[in-house]
Amino acid sequence: MNLIDAFIGEHAVFYSLFDHLEDTLNDFESLGEVQRIGVVLGAAVDSHSLMEEDLFKQVDPYMGPEGSMEVVRSEHEELSATLGLIAQATELDFALEKLAHLISLSRHHFSKEEHVLFPILRRSVDAATLEKLGDEWAEKRVVLL
Repeated sequence: MNLIDAFIGEHAVFYSLFDHLEDTLNDFESLGEVQRIGVVLGAAVDSHSLMEEDLFKQVDPYMGPEGSMEVVRSEHEELSATLGLIAQATELDFALEKLAHLISLSRHHFSKEEHVLFPILRRSVDAATLEKLGDEWAEKRVVLL
């Protein structure tokens, strides 16, 4: 499996989740509900981010002047910080605002990966390496190919 295709597939799952959350943001009635959603979303976002960083560090040397994983890493840190704000919130409205912000940040981040980073990787990294990394992704995700 090609690593880029694997991550695009993960993004698709997130997009469905984001759509649902955006449709139901006004239905949350308590801070605790939003924070529980934040914990679940955080576990998924953190897992995805760590997987990207772990596997993409192997292709960082191929990136050249066109791109760098530093931007990806800094955006992952921003997502994590926003999740932290949701967890530490003391007011429902603030937590909802941060959850909406997290969704917006995530969508922007994924779009940047899909429209900038992934095309660079497809041009810069040979197919065999992307397949090898995709197999590593599948093994770590316990996906049967």
